Amino acid sequence: MKKVFFAVILLAVISFNSCAKKITKPIDVQAELTNKNEHSTIVNKQDEIVCSTIIATTYTIKEYNEAIDKIKLENEKEQLRISKLSGDELHNEFRKCLMESTVTVNISIEVYFSPYDDCEKQWIETITKASSYVYVSCFGITNANITKALCDKSKAGIKVILCTDKMQSGNKTAKIREQELKIAGAEYVIKKKQVLEHNKMIVVDDRYAIIGSWNLSGNAQPQDNSITVFDYPYIACKVRNAIERIYNRDNVK
Repeated sequence: MKKVFFAVILLAVISFNSCAKKITKPIDVQAELTNKNEHSTIVNKQDEIVCSTIIATTYTIKEYNEAIDKIKLENEKEQLRISKLSGDELHNEFRKCLMESTVTVNISIEVYFSPYDDCEKQWIETITKASSYVYVSCFGITNANITKALCDKSKAGIKVILCTDKMQSGNKTAKIREQELKIAGAEYVIKKKQVLEHNKMIVVDDRYAIIGSWNLSGNAQPQDNSITVFDYPYIACKVRNAIERIYNRDNVK
């Protein structure tokens, strides 16, 4: 389904480029994404960073569903070709297509270092942004505030999945957090094997992600750890794929 989604978006981008004069509403991405300080990138033939902004651009184009709805896919042969592309080929096709356009896109990549920066706050703020789903893969979770943020989302009807390590899940406090999450309706998946699940990562709504060394524990903040926080759909989708692999592997009754 994800491949089909990206293929459809790619075809919309290709059609957009060929039918731009038919669209009455201008694509002003900068005006749409001014809700916070984000880095801007101009995608054009001279831009060497274009490969890092491809999926971000598909997100902004998705914001203009009205415009895309007016575009008709005119070439069935091209549609068939796109549908057969692999993930990497689709990515390259996005790049080729978007390099022919001049579109302003916005992504944000920030790095935080505990104990100097508040990494717990970044996790909670990322969770709070969820409107569709929250997926987490972690060594273990004992942090009460992050657990509460996940529970609140689950109670609000947002899909919450947390995958965690087998050994660490036996911790007394982790057991309490497990029950809190399950009562709230979240899925709590424990790794079957003793080989560590040592991730500390989260993805939200195919847009936001965090990866780092900062554990979801009550005593992580005083330690020397780091996280990278992404508002970047391309990275978010890769993190989602990684967590889904873990979930599908370990969610066996």
